[in-house]
Amino acid sequence: FVGGFWVMALAQLGLREQAAAALERLAQANAHGDWRFTEWFHGKTLAPMGMAGQSWNAATFLLAQRALQGQGARW
Repeated sequence: FVGGFWVMALAQLGLREQAAAALERLAQANAHGDWRFTEWFHGKTLAPMGMAGQSWNAATFLLAQRALQGQGARW
């Protein structure tokens, strides 16, 4: 969720390369468990924690992707 807003902020500032890299990392995290969009990830191990299928988490990922749409994003 917060990662999606980070990507959007970077894109808004015109930092497209950094935003794309952050979106890539966010995609890797969210792809755990066949794109389960888990509630949160452990800060050190990145193990998925909490409940899966969090629509707010998926929504901010899609918004972040949209912020970079047409800018070389792969999703």
